[in-house]
Amino acid sequence: MRLSQIVANLINNAIKFTDQGFVRLKIEALSQKNGVLTLQCSVSDSGKGIAKDKIPSLFEPFAQEDTSINRRYGGTGLGLSICKRLAQTMGGDVSIESRENHGSTISFTCCLSEVDPENSEKPSDSKGLAPEPLLSGLIILIAEDNPFNQKLILKLLEGYGATCMVVNNGQEAIDLADELHVDAVLMDIHMPVVDGVAACEAIMQQSGESPPIIGLTADITQAEHQRMLSAGAVSIQSKPLEEVNLVNAILSALRDQRKLPEQQTGGLLASVIPAQELKKALFDNLNRLEQQLTVDEKTSLRQIIHDLMGLCGLYGMSELRELVLEFRATYSSSAVEENLKKVQFIRQHIQDFFERNAEN
Repeated sequence: MRLSQIVANLINNAIKFTDQGFVRLKIEALSQKNGVLTLQCSVSDSGKGIAKDKIPSLFEPFAQEDTSINRRYGGTGLGLSICKRLAQTMGGDVSIESRENHGSTISFTCCLSEVDPENSEKPSDSKGLAPEPLLSGLIILIAEDNPFNQKLILKLLEGYGATCMVVNNGQEAIDLADELHVDAVLMDIHMPVVDGVAACEAIMQQSGESPPIIGLTADITQAEHQRMLSAGAVSIQSKPLEEVNLVNAILSALRDQRKLPEQQTGGLLASVIPAQELKKALFDNLNRLEQQLTVDEKTSLRQIIHDLMGLCGLYGMSELRELVLEFRATYSSSAVEENLKKVQFIRQHIQDFFERNAEN
Protein backbone atom coordinates (compact mmCIF):
# COMPACT_ATOMS: atom_id res chain seq x y z
CA MET A 1 0.00 0.00 0.00
CA ARG A 2 2.77 2.45 0.92
CA LEU A 3 4.71 1.50 -2.20
CA SER A 4 1.65 2.25 -4.35
CA GLN A 5 1.12 5.59 -2.60
CA ILE A 6 4.65 6.81 -3.25
CA VAL A 7 4.79 5.65 -6.88
CA ALA A 8 1.36 7.16 -7.66
CA ASN A 9 2.35 10.44 -6.03
CA LEU A 10 5.67 10.74 -7.89
CA ILE A 11 4.15 9.84 -11.27
CA ASN A 12 1.34 12.33 -10.70
CA ASN A 13 3.85 15.10 -9.96
CA ALA A 14 6.03 14.17 -12.95
CA ILE A 15 3.08 14.36 -15.33
CA LYS A 16 1.98 17.65 -13.80
CA PHE A 17 5.34 19.33 -14.51
CA THR A 18 6.13 17.72 -17.89
CA ASP A 19 4.57 19.50 -20.88
CA GLN A 20 6.26 17.25 -23.44
CA GLY A 21 8.67 14.34 -23.63
CA PHE A 22 8.49 11.41 -21.21
CA VAL A 23 7.75 10.15 -17.72
CA ARG A 24 9.58 6.92 -16.89
CA LEU A 25 9.26 4.53 -13.94
CA LYS A 26 12.12 2.15 -13.06
CA ILE A 27 12.07 -0.39 -10.23
CA GLU A 28 15.04 -2.62 -9.43
CA ALA A 29 16.11 -4.96 -6.64
CA LEU A 30 19.26 -3.72 -4.89
CA SER A 31 19.64 -6.68 -2.55
CA GLN A 32 17.85 -9.75 -1.28
CA LYS A 33 19.05 -11.32 1.95
CA ASN A 34 17.79 -12.54 5.32
CA GLY A 35 14.19 -12.42 4.14
CA VAL A 36 14.37 -8.72 3.20
CA LEU A 37 14.15 -7.35 -0.33
CA THR A 38 15.55 -3.84 -0.85
CA LEU A 39 14.10 -1.97 -3.83
CA GLN A 40 15.08 1.23 -5.54
CA CYS A 41 12.32 2.99 -7.46
CA SER A 42 12.92 6.00 -9.70
CA VAL A 43 10.54 8.30 -11.55
CA SER A 44 12.26 10.36 -14.27
CA ASP A 45 10.79 13.06 -16.48
CA SER A 46 11.80 15.57 -19.13
CA GLY A 47 9.97 18.44 -17.45
CA LYS A 48 10.89 21.87 -16.14
CA GLY A 49 13.41 20.66 -13.57
CA ILE A 50 14.19 22.15 -10.18
CA ALA A 51 16.76 24.74 -9.18
CA LYS A 52 19.54 23.14 -7.10
CA ASP A 53 19.12 25.53 -4.17
CA LYS A 54 15.39 24.76 -3.98
CA ILE A 55 15.71 20.98 -3.68
CA PRO A 56 16.28 20.69 0.13
CA SER A 57 13.18 22.70 0.96
CA LEU A 58 10.92 20.52 -1.20
CA PHE A 59 10.78 17.87 1.52
CA GLU A 60 9.17 20.31 3.95
CA PRO A 61 5.36 20.10 4.20
CA PHE A 62 3.55 22.65 2.00
CA ALA A 63 6.80 23.78 0.36
CA GLN A 64 6.98 24.42 -3.40
CA GLU A 65 9.72 25.70 -5.65
CA ASP A 66 7.82 28.95 -6.12
CA THR A 67 4.31 30.24 -5.44
CA SER A 68 3.43 30.41 -9.13
CA ILE A 69 3.44 26.60 -9.22
CA ASN A 70 0.34 26.47 -7.04
CA ARG A 71 -1.46 29.05 -9.17
CA ARG A 72 -0.68 27.21 -12.39
CA TYR A 73 -0.85 23.56 -11.40
CA GLY A 74 -2.83 23.53 -8.16
CA GLY A 75 -1.96 21.44 -5.14
CA THR A 76 -0.34 22.19 -1.81
CA GLY A 77 3.19 20.87 -2.20
CA LEU A 78 2.48 18.11 0.30
CA GLY A 79 3.54 15.30 -2.04
CA LEU A 80 7.29 14.93 -1.43
CA SER A 81 6.88 15.35 2.31
CA ILE A 82 4.42 12.44 2.32
CA CYS A 83 6.68 10.34 0.07
CA LYS A 84 9.70 10.87 2.33
CA ARG A 85 7.70 9.93 5.41
CA LEU A 86 6.34 6.78 3.82
CA ALA A 87 9.74 5.72 2.46
CA GLN A 88 11.36 6.17 5.86
CA THR A 89 8.59 4.10 7.41
CA MET A 90 9.70 1.30 5.07
CA GLY A 91 13.37 1.66 6.06
CA GLY A 92 14.37 3.78 3.06
CA ASP A 93 14.65 7.40 1.96
CA VAL A 94 14.03 9.76 -0.97
CA SER A 95 16.55 11.64 -3.14
CA ILE A 96 16.32 14.05 -6.08
CA GLU A 97 18.55 14.70 -9.10
CA SER A 98 17.45 17.64 -11.22
CA ARG A 99 18.58 20.47 -13.50
CA GLU A 100 16.46 23.40 -14.52
CA ASN A 101 14.89 22.79 -17.94
CA HIS A 102 16.46 19.33 -18.12
CA GLY A 103 14.01 17.26 -16.11
CA SER A 104 14.18 15.46 -12.79
CA THR A 105 14.71 12.01 -11.34
CA ILE A 106 13.19 11.33 -7.93
CA SER A 107 14.30 8.03 -6.38
CA PHE A 108 13.41 6.22 -3.20
CA THR A 109 14.50 3.03 -1.52
CA CYS A 110 12.42 0.71 0.63
CA CYS A 111 12.86 -2.59 2.44
CA LEU A 112 10.12 -5.19 2.06
CA SER A 113 9.76 -8.52 3.84
CA GLU A 114 9.65 -11.51 1.55
CA VAL A 115 6.43 -13.51 1.69
CA ASP A 116 6.23 -17.29 1.62
CA PRO A 117 3.27 -17.96 -0.71
CA GLU A 118 2.44 -21.17 1.13
CA ASN A 119 2.38 -19.61 4.59
CA SER A 120 1.21 -16.08 3.87
CA GLU A 121 -1.91 -14.91 5.67
CA LYS A 122 -4.81 -14.32 3.36
CA PRO A 123 -7.95 -12.47 4.44
CA SER A 124 -10.89 -14.82 4.48
CA ASP A 125 -14.57 -14.83 5.27
CA SER A 126 -16.32 -17.15 7.70
CA LYS A 127 -16.30 -19.95 5.12
CA GLY A 128 -12.54 -19.65 4.61
CA LEU A 129 -12.86 -18.12 1.15
CA ALA A 130 -11.11 -14.96 0.00
CA PRO A 131 -13.57 -12.10 -0.54
CA GLU A 132 -14.53 -11.07 -4.05
CA PRO A 133 -12.32 -8.13 -5.16
CA LEU A 134 -15.28 -5.78 -5.64
CA LEU A 135 -13.13 -2.70 -4.96
CA SER A 136 -10.24 -3.66 -7.24
CA GLY A 137 -8.75 -0.67 -9.08
CA LEU A 138 -10.21 1.92 -6.68
CA ILE A 139 -8.11 4.44 -4.72
CA ILE A 140 -9.82 5.26 -1.42
CA LEU A 141 -8.75 7.98 1.01
CA ILE A 142 -9.32 7.09 4.67
CA ALA A 143 -9.50 10.11 7.00
CA GLU A 144 -9.48 8.71 10.54
CA ASP A 145 -7.49 9.75 13.60
CA ASN A 146 -7.72 6.50 15.58
CA PRO A 147 -4.78 4.19 14.69
CA PHE A 148 -6.73 1.01 15.43
CA ASN A 149 -9.64 2.06 13.22
CA GLN A 150 -7.17 3.05 10.50
CA LYS A 151 -5.69 -0.42 10.54
CA LEU A 152 -9.09 -2.08 10.58
CA ILE A 153 -10.53 -0.11 7.65
CA LEU A 154 -7.27 -0.39 5.69
CA LYS A 155 -7.12 -4.18 5.96
CA LEU A 156 -10.82 -4.53 5.28
CA LEU A 157 -10.80 -2.49 2.06
CA GLU A 158 -7.51 -3.94 0.81
CA GLY A 159 -9.07 -7.38 1.28
CA TYR A 160 -11.64 -6.35 -1.32
CA GLY A 161 -8.94 -5.12 -3.71
CA ALA A 162 -8.83 -1.37 -3.02
CA THR A 163 -5.69 0.76 -2.80
CA CYS A 164 -5.92 2.99 0.27
CA MET A 165 -4.30 6.18 1.53
CA VAL A 166 -4.60 7.07 5.21
CA VAL A 167 -4.53 10.52 6.84
CA ASN A 168 -4.88 11.51 10.50
CA ASN A 169 -7.01 14.67 10.37
CA GLY A 170 -9.28 16.75 8.19
CA GLN A 171 -6.57 19.12 6.99
CA GLU A 172 -4.46 16.26 5.65
CA ALA A 173 -7.57 14.91 3.90
CA ILE A 174 -8.19 18.27 2.22
CA ASP A 175 -4.59 18.53 1.07
CA LEU A 176 -4.30 14.99 -0.24
CA ALA A 177 -7.66 15.10 -2.05
CA ASP A 178 -6.45 18.26 -3.79
CA GLU A 179 -3.03 16.81 -4.60
CA LEU A 180 -3.93 13.30 -5.81
CA HIS A 181 -6.77 11.53 -7.57
CA VAL A 182 -8.94 9.43 -5.28
CA ASP A 183 -12.14 7.58 -6.20
CA ALA A 184 -13.83 7.92 -2.81
CA VAL A 185 -13.23 9.34 0.67
CA LEU A 186 -14.13 7.78 4.02
CA MET A 187 -14.30 10.73 6.43
CA ASP A 188 -14.53 10.43 10.21
CA ILE A 189 -16.65 13.29 11.51
CA HIS A 190 -14.68 13.92 14.73
CA MET A 191 -11.00 14.59 14.00
CA PRO A 192 -8.35 17.04 15.24
CA VAL A 193 -7.05 20.13 13.38
CA VAL A 194 -10.04 20.22 10.98
CA ASP A 195 -13.10 18.09 11.67
CA GLY A 196 -14.81 15.89 9.09
CA VAL A 197 -17.65 18.32 8.37
CA ALA A 198 -15.34 21.22 7.53
CA ALA A 199 -13.05 18.92 5.55
CA CYS A 200 -16.01 17.60 3.56
CA GLU A 201 -17.10 21.13 2.70
CA ALA A 202 -13.57 22.09 1.62
CA ILE A 203 -13.13 19.04 -0.61
CA MET A 204 -16.49 19.67 -2.27
CA GLN A 205 -15.33 23.20 -3.14
CA GLN A 206 -12.03 22.12 -4.72
CA SER A 207 -11.63 22.52 -8.47
CA GLY A 208 -12.56 19.58 -10.66
CA GLU A 209 -14.95 16.76 -9.91
CA SER A 210 -15.10 16.00 -6.19
CA PRO A 211 -14.87 12.36 -5.07
CA PRO A 212 -17.89 10.98 -3.21
CA ILE A 213 -17.47 11.28 0.55
CA ILE A 214 -18.88 8.76 3.04
CA GLY A 215 -19.05 9.99 6.62
CA LEU A 216 -18.00 7.77 9.52
CA THR A 217 -19.22 8.39 13.07
CA ALA A 218 -19.76 6.70 16.39
CA ASP A 219 -22.41 9.33 17.22
CA ILE A 220 -25.94 7.99 16.78
CA THR A 221 -27.74 11.36 16.76
CA GLN A 222 -29.55 12.36 13.58
CA ALA A 223 -28.35 15.95 13.99
CA GLU A 224 -24.74 14.81 13.67
CA HIS A 225 -25.55 12.75 10.59
CA GLN A 226 -27.39 15.67 9.00
CA ARG A 227 -24.43 18.03 9.51
CA MET A 228 -22.25 15.72 7.46
CA LEU A 229 -24.86 15.17 4.75
CA SER A 230 -25.41 18.92 4.47
CA ALA A 231 -21.65 19.38 3.99
CA GLY A 232 -21.82 17.15 0.90
CA ALA A 233 -21.39 13.57 2.11
CA VAL A 234 -23.35 11.01 0.06
CA SER A 235 -24.04 8.76 3.05
CA ILE A 236 -23.12 8.04 6.67
CA GLN A 237 -21.76 4.81 8.13
CA SER A 238 -22.12 4.32 11.87
CA LYS A 239 -19.34 2.90 14.01
CA PRO A 240 -18.71 0.12 14.77
CA LEU A 241 -18.51 -0.38 11.03
CA GLU A 242 -20.33 -3.29 9.45
CA GLU A 243 -18.42 -4.90 6.63
CA VAL A 244 -21.31 -5.47 4.21
CA ASN A 245 -22.78 -2.00 4.74
CA LEU A 246 -19.43 -0.23 4.25
CA VAL A 247 -18.47 -2.08 1.06
CA ASN A 248 -21.96 -1.63 -0.40
CA ALA A 249 -21.94 2.09 0.52
CA ILE A 250 -18.71 2.57 -1.44
CA LEU A 251 -20.09 0.70 -4.45
CA SER A 252 -23.32 2.70 -4.30
CA ALA A 253 -21.44 6.02 -4.05
CA LEU A 254 -19.59 5.10 -7.26
CA ARG A 255 -22.83 4.01 -8.97
CA ASP A 256 -21.61 0.43 -9.14
CA GLN A 257 -24.54 -1.98 -9.36
CA ARG A 258 -22.70 -4.85 -7.68
CA LYS A 259 -23.14 -5.47 -3.96
CA LEU A 260 -22.39 -7.92 -1.19
CA PRO A 261 -25.39 -9.99 -0.05
CA GLU A 262 -26.98 -8.56 3.09
CA GLN A 263 -27.11 -11.97 4.77
CA GLN A 264 -23.33 -12.29 4.70
CA THR A 265 -22.03 -12.28 8.27
CA GLY A 266 -18.65 -12.46 9.95
CA GLY A 267 -16.48 -12.35 6.87
CA LEU A 268 -13.32 -10.35 6.50
CA LEU A 269 -14.10 -7.83 9.25
CA ALA A 270 -13.98 -10.56 11.89
CA SER A 271 -10.61 -11.83 10.66
CA VAL A 272 -8.50 -8.78 9.81
CA ILE A 273 -7.79 -7.78 13.42
CA PRO A 274 -6.72 -10.42 15.97
CA ALA A 275 -8.94 -10.55 19.06
CA GLN A 276 -6.01 -9.88 21.42
CA GLU A 277 -5.08 -6.78 19.45
CA LEU A 278 -8.62 -5.44 19.85
CA LYS A 279 -8.55 -6.26 23.57
CA LYS A 280 -5.30 -4.34 24.00
CA ALA A 281 -6.69 -1.32 22.13
CA LEU A 282 -9.78 -1.30 24.35
CA PHE A 283 -7.73 -1.56 27.54
CA ASP A 284 -5.35 1.18 26.36
CA ASN A 285 -8.35 3.48 25.95
CA LEU A 286 -9.67 2.55 29.40
CA ASN A 287 -6.26 3.31 30.92
CA ARG A 288 -6.33 6.75 29.29
CA LEU A 289 -9.91 7.22 30.48
CA GLU A 290 -8.98 6.47 34.11
CA GLN A 291 -6.01 8.81 33.91
CA GLN A 292 -8.07 11.70 32.56
CA LEU A 293 -10.87 11.13 35.09
CA THR A 294 -8.43 11.66 37.94
CA VAL A 295 -7.38 15.06 36.55
CA ASP A 296 -10.92 15.98 35.45
CA GLU A 297 -9.92 16.80 31.85
CA LYS A 298 -13.28 16.92 30.02
CA THR A 299 -11.95 17.61 26.51
CA SER A 300 -9.69 14.56 26.49
CA LEU A 301 -12.44 12.45 28.05
CA ARG A 302 -14.77 13.16 25.14
CA GLN A 303 -12.14 12.07 22.60
CA ILE A 304 -11.32 8.87 24.49
CA ILE A 305 -15.01 7.95 24.77
CA HIS A 306 -15.40 8.65 21.06
CA ASP A 307 -12.50 6.27 20.33
CA LEU A 308 -14.09 3.60 22.52
CA MET A 309 -17.38 3.96 20.67
CA GLY A 310 -15.61 3.24 17.42
CA LEU A 311 -14.15 -0.01 18.78
CA CYS A 312 -16.71 -1.45 21.13
CA GLY A 313 -19.08 -3.03 18.61
CA LEU A 314 -16.46 -5.17 16.88
CA TYR A 315 -16.68 -8.94 17.30
CA GLY A 316 -20.34 -8.60 18.31
CA MET A 317 -19.63 -6.57 21.47
CA SER A 318 -23.02 -4.85 21.44
CA GLU A 319 -23.37 -4.94 25.23
CA LEU A 320 -20.08 -3.09 25.59
CA ARG A 321 -21.38 -0.41 23.25
CA GLU A 322 -24.40 0.08 25.51
CA LEU A 323 -22.16 0.36 28.58
CA VAL A 324 -20.02 3.03 26.89
CA LEU A 325 -23.14 4.91 25.76
CA GLU A 326 -24.43 4.90 29.33
CA PHE A 327 -21.09 6.11 30.65
CA ARG A 328 -21.02 8.93 28.09
CA ALA A 329 -24.48 10.07 29.16
CA THR A 330 -23.74 10.13 32.89
CA TYR A 331 -20.04 10.79 33.50
CA SER A 332 -20.31 14.59 33.60
CA SER A 333 -22.85 14.48 36.46
CA SER A 334 -21.12 11.74 38.47
CA ALA A 335 -18.32 11.95 41.03
CA VAL A 336 -14.83 10.82 40.05
CA GLU A 337 -15.00 7.76 42.32
CA GLU A 338 -18.28 6.64 40.75
CA ASN A 339 -16.92 7.10 37.23
CA LEU A 340 -13.82 5.07 38.08
CA LYS A 341 -16.05 2.25 39.35
CA LYS A 342 -17.96 2.30 36.04
CA VAL A 343 -14.71 2.10 34.10
CA GLN A 344 -13.63 -0.87 36.20
CA PHE A 345 -16.96 -2.55 35.47
CA ILE A 346 -16.46 -1.97 31.74
CA ARG A 347 -12.93 -3.39 32.01
CA GLN A 348 -14.23 -6.55 33.68
CA HIS A 349 -16.94 -6.89 31.01
CA ILE A 350 -14.27 -6.81 28.28
CA GLN A 351 -12.13 -9.36 30.14
CA ASP A 352 -15.10 -11.71 30.56
CA PHE A 353 -16.07 -11.35 26.91
CA PHE A 354 -12.66 -12.35 25.59
CA GLU A 355 -12.32 -15.21 28.07
CA ARG A 356 -15.68 -16.63 26.94
CA ASN A 357 -14.71 -16.33 23.28
CA ALA A 358 -11.33 -17.95 23.91
CA GLU A 359 -13.12 -20.96 25.43
CA ASN A 360 -15.42 -21.19 22.40
